Amino acid sequence: MTLRVHIDTDCGVDDALALAMLARARDLIEVGSVSAVFGNTYVDQAAANARGVLRLAGCGAEVHIGAGSGLAKRRVERMRPAHGVDGLNGAGFSQRWKLPELDRGHGADLLAFAARRKIAGLFLGPLTNLARGLLDDPAAFRDWRPTITAGAFAVEGKAAGGADFNSWSDPEALQRVLESGVRPRLMPMDVSSQVTLTRAALEAGAACCGS
Repeated sequence: MTLRVHIDTDCGVDDALALAMLARARDLIEVGSVSAVFGNTYVDQAAANARGVLRLAGCGAEVHIGAGSGLAKRRVERMRPAHGVDGLNGAGFSQRWKLPELDRGHGADLLAFAARRKIAGLFLGPLTNLARGLLDDPAAFRDWRPTITAGAFAVEGKAAGGADFNSWSDPEALQRVLESGVRPRLMPMDVSSQVTLTRAALEAGAACCGS
């Protein structure tokens, strides 16, 4: 039996790799839907990136545009040196996979839909969409246990002061989530630092996505 999952992403290079791997693991995972959030790139670009990666991996999951800024609406310096201006080092997904305007702003609504149906949630970027969903419809998220990528304990993050980028991008959203009664499964950067991605795995993934 496959696990149906909703993914929330700011779709830089790291998230794109995760999306591709999950989309290809069809015997274990069904990527049911995706919401985009600002972070490694602008939210429109993140949505286009996610849509492009999924389609190249043979996944038809819907992608919706979510929050373009944090709860406090402060300016966030995106990780351009690591991910390039478009979040994928010039992959060129902006026009080919651009979403229509009608998909804009439904990220938080989509999360409430997933939470009510107890669809597994995986958050790979800043938690702004989840925090906004909790503000708009807190009852929908009662007893939901999403997995969030946030925090850095024994390793140093890449944002200011050694913080992990997701938490640093919208600390108010992280605080809202942790104080809301939602009981997330926390996956800090320490987990990813224990995983080695081999050249063979990268080449296999590239072949699956037609590149």
